Amino acid sequence: MGRYVLREYPPDWNLHAMASDYIAEEIEKIADMVGKTSHVRGDIQLFRFGKCTAHAGIITRWPVFVHCHKQAGHVQPGVLQNSEWSARTVSAWRLNVEKLGVFT
Repeated sequence: MGRYVLREYPPDWNLHAMASDYIAEEIEKIADMVGKTSHVRGDIQLFRFGKCTAHAGIITRWPVFVHCHKQAGHVQPGVLQNSEWSARTVSAWRLNVEKLGVFT
């Protein structure tokens, strides 16, 4: 079984006029969209910064998620309810074991 690795990208790609939804494109390869918000532990929440989706977090328990900023150098919690994060929410995704190839 191989390991899925996200494509490399420059840290400011989401600020350019021609920015694409790189993170959503990559997540779609391994997960299925489940709506804009999710309350299920383990789902991936995507957020908009700049011109496109540019950040992701993993739901731990509603309304808390964990995420990491490279500059911070560690994983930190965030809150999805009545916060800046809720205003930036784009979509929620659930890992798909068939797309991951876990059991193939």
